[in-house]
Parts: sequence; structure tokens; C-alpha cells
Amino acid sequence: MSLLLNDETGQIQNMFRRDLSFSTNYELDESFRKYKDGQQKILKDNLELLNEIPLNEDFRKEIIEYFKKDIIESLNKDPMYEKSVEIGSYASNLSKKLHIYFKELFKFNEELKKKLNAELLHTSKIFLDSNLPISFLDSINESILAELDFIDVYTREISKERVSLIVNLKNRKKFERICKNHNSWAARFNEKRDRLEHNRLKLLWYADFNNSTEVDEIFKDKKLSIERLDQTILTDFIGNLVEQINEMEKLNSALMGFDDLVSSNINEPTKVLLNLIQTISK
Repeated sequence: MSLLLNDETGQIQNMFRRDLSFSTNYELDESFRKYKDGQQKILKDNLELLNEIPLNEDFRKEIIEYFKKDIIESLNKDPMYEKSVEIGSYASNLSKKLHIYFKELFKFNEELKKKLNAELLHTSKIFLDSNLPISFLDSINESILAELDFIDVYTREISKERVSLIVNLKNRKKFERICKNHNSWAARFNEKRDRLEHNRLKLLWYADFNNSTEVDEIFKDKKLSIERLDQTILTDFIGNLVEQINEMEKLNSALMGFDDLVSSNINEPTKVLLNLIQTISK
């Protein structure tokens, strides 16, 4: 995911893209992606995203050096990343580690939802300390809600698949077919989710980096001023994020029932605070 939390304070410490997705694999293959290889891929993805942010080139070079050091250090301390690699190793040998895989996956998804709820509050705090348009806050929070819906949809669908996998554990042909079907629909969702997160972070990074004068200031609490931004670029970034939200919601809706559509993934304390923030900002 995108955020690393400081376990002591509960505050957002960094905003990095993290590849936490994985697909099931019916082959008995123990050569799952190595921990360090995963780190390098995440670093590469973040540097590619950085290249899409309009910045002073000298400042960009400073941030690149910061990323190369801080992302690896942060991932080494991040239990969510470590757990994602572990779950991926279960998935790569699914027929042998079926019970552990699903147990850890469901726990992981619940932890992920807690972190996304924390991100909702942190983004609202950023907005209150800025003079950015309400569309900035709305687009980011709506993208997080779409991701929360995705987690619920994914968890429910894979719960159904879990039963089929257990029933067909000794029938290799059916077991393989279930895995392939899962990978087919999950790939569509993961692609949309990846674009959603990419565009959300692009918007956040654009506002944050261009309101920072030194590398040590990025990802730190600060007042964000619209005067430091190109409003055309800001509007385009918000529009791109809204487009990805709509695409993600279409996929989510296809697998959600009526009860899901009228309920909210936000926990109650977060919901109350977000409503208050919306009222204050009007």
C-alpha cells in the first residue's frame, strides 16, 4: 500500500507505493520473489512515479537519493510489507499451505483496512492545514473508500474460492482451474487498484513536494499552499484520480450486493470526524 505508519504515534510517517498484491499458484514452486528483489521493485516503481511529478530538477535529484535510502530502510521496518512477502510464499505453494494462506490473508486485509481508515483522517488533517480546493480532499478520500470496497469484495470472493479449493484439493485439474479463474478476475482488480493508488500518490506528492524547500521537509506536516502549485496541473491530477475512482467503483459494483452498496467501510469514529471536517471546510 501507500502508507507506512509509526507504531508509537499512529501518525503517517511516509507515503510510498508498495506492491502488496499476489496471485495464487497451483505449481509446487518454492522460488517465490526474494525479499530484496521485492524491495528493489518497489524502489523502481516509486522512482518512476517521481518522474511524473513536475519539480525543479535539482530538487528531484535530492529526492531520488532520499528515496534510495529511506524506502529500503522503511520496508525493512514495515511489518505489512514483511507479511505480504510471507503470504505470497504461501500462495506460491498453495496446495501445501492452504490453511495458513487464508488465515494470514484475512488478517492482513483487516490490518490494511485499519491503515486506510487512518489515512482518511491524515489526509483530512493535511487539507485543514491548507488552502487547497475541496476537490483535493474529496478525490483522495473517495479513492481510499474505493480501495476499502475493493478489500471487502476481494475478501468475500476469495472466501468462496477457499471452499472450492479445499473441496478440490486432491483434484489437480479442478484445483488449477480455480486458481486460474481467481488470477483472471483478481488481475483486473489489481490493475485498477494499482492505477488508483498511483494517481492518489501523484496528487499527494505533487502538493507536498512543491510545498517543500528541502528534502527533509517532504512527507512532514506542513501548510500546503495552492499558490505553490500550478492550478492546471493540480486540476488535471485531481481529474485523473476521479477517473480511476470511477473505474474502480465499476469493478467493485459488479461484485457487490445491494447491502454492500448502501453501507460504508468507514469505522464510526472516522465517519464522525470526516463529517465534521466536511462541514468546517464549506
